[in-house]
Amino acid sequence: MKRREKPTDGSLATRREILQQTGKIILACSLPALPGFRPGLLRAAPVSSRPLTVGILTPSHCAGPYLLARAEGFFKAEGLAVELRRYSGTAQIAADLIGGRLDFGQLVTPLAFAMHTGAKPFVAPTPMVVVQITGTNGGALMIGNHSKIRGPDDFAGKTVAIHSKLMVHYLLFVLFLESYGLDYRKDIKFQVVELDKQVGALRDGKVDAIIMPEPSDALIEEQEYGKVYLLTKNIWPNHPCCSLVATRRRYDADPEEVKAFSRALTLGALAANEPDRRDGLIDMLRNQPGLGYDILPRSLLQRAFTPGRTDFQPFPYQSSARLIIEIMKKQALLDARVDDRTLAGEVFLSGLSREVMRELGATPPDSDYRVEKVLGRLKDYGA
Repeated sequence: MKRREKPTDGSLATRREILQQTGKIILACSLPALPGFRPGLLRAAPVSSRPLTVGILTPSHCAGPYLLARAEGFFKAEGLAVELRRYSGTAQIAADLIGGRLDFGQLVTPLAFAMHTGAKPFVAPTPMVVVQITGTNGGALMIGNHSKIRGPDDFAGKTVAIHSKLMVHYLLFVLFLESYGLDYRKDIKFQVVELDKQVGALRDGKVDAIIMPEPSDALIEEQEYGKVYLLTKNIWPNHPCCSLVATRRRYDADPEEVKAFSRALTLGALAANEPDRRDGLIDMLRNQPGLGYDILPRSLLQRAFTPGRTDFQPFPYQSSARLIIEIMKKQALLDARVDDRTLAGEVFLSGLSREVMRELGATPPDSDYRVEKVLGRLKDYGA
């Protein structure tokens, strides 16, 4: 699967120099406020022999770094030709990753652990890697105007729409319900609804509440179909949402190409995460035809992409992986015999992400672990 050609003549060497200078200009102009950033560290490399295929979900907030990296020329500065393919659901992206039809995919993070271990709905394990996080926070529990939900106890007997049980937002909502003594298996009616149909289901009164990533939550507020009951960041601050995922086979075939892709995407995430870059990010997204952002009002996207409500911290903490695995096991979404530390270490490439951030001049965490705070309680997994 090697696709990075070696320079064989002066023209290629000249192109590399041009790309290096282009990268310096892009970075110097685009990221004046990025702490610790040193322009000129993107590495021009020979362009791939064919485009790298990447599946993204739009108009989700986690797709923002991919689109920003393309718009700013970060992929080109790495010598990568990249084809971003729009998908409507994570199941299709997962299937195309397994089938080798995609090089990379934007997936809800718990899905990578299910694929890696062969947990349902998968019939066999497919070793996977999470190269980096592409979105943090960015989710909400929305209740419809017709609903009589006022407090946690009112969720009993209600219908809540989700697009997958293998998403962090669902896992967190279950923890929230359990903290109030509700049994998510008996007291709540969960209904799987495709992402693009959830807003309509709430509007039409088919469900009482939905758990959605941005910007759908802001759309519901803007259209006055419902209101925010709880932001997922209030359950677990700075939790991962979607990740950059590849099969282990794809990573092992050309780790340097994966690293180059991650450098460009990490730069996109770091740029998107800057508060003073949000308006520029929104304008860029609205100028992308056919991806769903262009039909959304600017004010709606400003609400959805408010710093703190939606963020883009790229580093994949092992502690975050451990917490997700722990919750998945508790909810029988992973085999209880799975070793949490081993699985987290196999899937989350924290060391690679640290190298990438350092090469970009950013300051990565010193440790793969941090103290996680869930429902107000601290979880310390150690180093």
